[in-house]
Amino acid sequence: MAAGSLNAHSWGADAPARIPIGLELYTVDEAMKVDFAGTLRKVAEIGYREVEFPWYHGHSAAEIAATLRANGLKCRSGLFTWDELESDLPARIAFARALGVKYMGCVMMPLPEAADLRGALGKLSIDDFKRYADRFNAIGAQVRKEGLQFTYHNHDFEFLEFDGVVGYDELLRLTDPKLVQMEMDVGWVAWAGYDPARYLREHAGRTALLHVRALKRDVPHKPLEMHSVEIGRGVIDWKELLAAARTSGVEIGYVEQDPGQPPILLESAGISLQYLQKLHY
Repeated sequence: MAAGSLNAHSWGADAPARIPIGLELYTVDEAMKVDFAGTLRKVAEIGYREVEFPWYHGHSAAEIAATLRANGLKCRSGLFTWDELESDLPARIAFARALGVKYMGCVMMPLPEAADLRGALGKLSIDDFKRYADRFNAIGAQVRKEGLQFTYHNHDFEFLEFDGVVGYDELLRLTDPKLVQMEMDVGWVAWAGYDPARYLREHAGRTALLHVRALKRDVPHKPLEMHSVEIGRGVIDWKELLAAARTSGVEIGYVEQDPGQPPILLESAGISLQYLQKLHY
């Protein structure tokens, strides 16, 4: 199947449209640091037509947009840190608009201050999720006024339980779907011990974007320390997951893998894309 056929809607008139699959550029971040434009060219040569930026390596939105156009790439989603959104939201919105994205996402909500990760997770409470849900709604309202959609990208700690209440569930309950859409990282959901396909089905309309990430088998679990592999070589049932994504309203999926040596990760990105193409999802 040709790479361009990823966007073809050929299941029949009543079938949900297939989801375009792009690359989350965190996967090739080490290469991006060395050769920003050259890495984007190689991503396009692999067959990707969509990308998402986790950060921008000091380049202006105009520079990035020109490089994307030169390589036939589309960018409909860009991520930003919590500090950027809290301290410099108008400038970040202006950057996103200049880049031409539709979705403007938060990489991760902050954890409580502590000496180490274990201490930070131990201090996390359901009240933190309630407080950040309010902030997400406020940020989402400002983003929406500018014609963009705010999204939140999860890790695994959002699935901690507090007296039987899952933090992620509280974010879903307290955020306005018009102001806050989810960018579900299916790898982190599975790493936390939950079923991403079930979440998509039970919360249809809440997840606009996916991070398409597979988990390495038989790895000891540690919080915020996932080990990912090429799509099709891990533990997630991609047929079920993508079927749930299609029917729940997901618009785009981005392949992601933990960054490492540039040649290996570029090859891995290609392996993942080929697997998804063969699924004929």
